[in-house]
Amino acid sequence: MPYAWIKRLLPKVLMLFSLGCACFAYGLLAARYNLFPYQVVRDAETAAIALAQVAQPVKNSPVDAYARHVLVPTATSYDPAAGQEPLLVTGGAGHLTDYCETGCLAWLMDRDGKILHTWKYDPTLWDDLQQVTRLPGVSSKPYPVGIHLFDDGGLLVTYQELNTFPYAIGLARFDVNSNVLWKKELLAHHWFSVASDGRIFVPGMRVVDSPIPIAGSKAKIDSSSGKIYSDLVLILDPDGNVLDEISMLDAIFESGWGGLLTSPNEPCRSPGLYTDDPLHLNQAQLVGDQVAKSQPWLSPYDLLVSFRNINTVGILDTTSRRFKWLSCGAATGQHSPKFYDDGVLILDNLGGDKESGGTRLVKVGLGRELPVTVFPRPGVPMPDQCCVLTGGHLDVSHDGSRVLMATSGVGTVWEIDPHTGKVLWEYIYVHPNGDGSRQAISTAKYVYTPSFLPS
Repeated sequence: MPYAWIKRLLPKVLMLFSLGCACFAYGLLAARYNLFPYQVVRDAETAAIALAQVAQPVKNSPVDAYARHVLVPTATSYDPAAGQEPLLVTGGAGHLTDYCETGCLAWLMDRDGKILHTWKYDPTLWDDLQQVTRLPGVSSKPYPVGIHLFDDGGLLVTYQELNTFPYAIGLARFDVNSNVLWKKELLAHHWFSVASDGRIFVPGMRVVDSPIPIAGSKAKIDSSSGKIYSDLVLILDPDGNVLDEISMLDAIFESGWGGLLTSPNEPCRSPGLYTDDPLHLNQAQLVGDQVAKSQPWLSPYDLLVSFRNINTVGILDTTSRRFKWLSCGAATGQHSPKFYDDGVLILDNLGGDKESGGTRLVKVGLGRELPVTVFPRPGVPMPDQCCVLTGGHLDVSHDGSRVLMATSGVGTVWEIDPHTGKVLWEYIYVHPNGDGSRQAISTAKYVYTPSFLPS
């Protein structure tokens, strides 16, 4: 009886075993040669990663812990040395709803806080995204980050979004009346530059499979999600069409700085970095003619870039695609480096004195100078503690006498005298519902000739 049972069952077992082997072999071929259903599985994997990432709760900046409260947007001058130039400020969904029904994308204001011009926020602008995954049922609110004002009153804006994978969306160009001239879902993000010839130099990314080898060595960048943000500088024509792209990982490796992405690990693991966001490029700022004239080794089309996740800023030669200069470790989680006083001024998000809030402005020389804290300074009072947890933007006045510091989620803009460390002027943006809650300001910039405004 047992023998007869085995005799009847054996062909079925062999058939299932053969089918399993065939499926295994086809799976290997599908993975190797991208055969069906490789793309379906890969898309499902990406969606699963997106769902896992966007399901994380969004943490608000702990403004209540240190910031004084106001009930309406408030501009305050603390010193006669404060500037008089109008300022361009980014907004987003729900900002200044007394002026724009769904919120103001950006506005131009004077130093008393008077609104001179607004651009409307369009909540439907990015409803047709193809490369960005959103969590079903979660409210979508793309927000502006980098912004450029043209002489005719038009704007160029980069967008990002919370609760998406990836966080980068793209660029959009508007006229003075908030009409969309074009938009490009390029996974562009953060702060960018527009050259005198109209070309646009903007941070972008590609989502690639891990691991990535580091400069041909045994080390690698790996990620538990199987995906890695590979940062790029995109070079676009004035209509947003891609002319070229420069891989930031390749530029670091080929410049001989691969060790920035290698950390010691347990003996059982290979050296490298274990993250899905190895660099977090957050700026591509052209050197420009003025700095290039004072520094003969620089070109106007070199780029000052910032890599938040490796605490590094550098100057990239866009022709050779190699770095001419790097500064590593002078700041922690930094944003918005700007050329200033024969050096680079950096918004050091997390490397400042904790007694002052944890954030500072630090100057790094282009030679052998050691980093120097410019702001805050001992004994120089501030309206609030200087605390920026997630981002921030700097703009240096034309004469170098003043610096604007927009503090992202904290909703504050300070104008600072970098020579004395004094806060000269302050703008606090709060929600228009009157409860005193802060809303994000990603960027604030000096505007010198707003010729598009009616006289």
